[in-house]
Amino acid sequence: MARSYPESDEAASGQSWQGERLAEEGERVAKVGLSLLAAGDDWWAIDKPAELPSVPGRDPSRFDSVHSRLCQLSDDTRAVHRLDVATSGVMLVARNVEGQRRLSRLFQSRTIEKRYLAEGSIALPLRCDWPRRPRQIVDFTHGKSALTHYRVEQRLTLEGQRPDGTPQILAASRVALTPHTGRSHQL
Repeated sequence: MARSYPESDEAASGQSWQGERLAEEGERVAKVGLSLLAAGDDWWAIDKPAELPSVPGRDPSRFDSVHSRLCQLSDDTRAVHRLDVATSGVMLVARNVEGQRRLSRLFQSRTIEKRYLAEGSIALPLRCDWPRRPRQIVDFTHGKSALTHYRVEQRLTLEGQRPDGTPQILAASRVALTPHTGRSHQL
């Protein structure tokens, strides 16, 4: 989950909004079905729910997204980064061209740090499988480099059942992921 907010003059014009101004903007954002975490003159920090795309898909049936909803509030809304459809978390969205420029620079310089919490196992390195997008495939020859740092937060033992009903003990880990590169579906 992205946890850093743009709070410097480099990040956004003016300070992050507080009090009544933030509450009023939160109500406006709620009218399009989103939750506002923080805001400034040039940006919103949105609590993106899982299963809602960050930006519209190519198919018109996949138009609903964080970006399309915020465009109902401002025609100049700009996507700065994306979270995978299945990922929930903090998403920073520029309210205008200047905000996009400033936030993009902060992401590029890694001033804004992204962190993800995930449950599961990392099995193989992936790259895009173009004919079957958004699926990924393993490719050590033609794939672009991707680097993700991770830390085990908790080791778990889960009790479950196999499809035939017999008991099964599963080992799992909760890990903190910090992507160093920003490849699609890297995590």
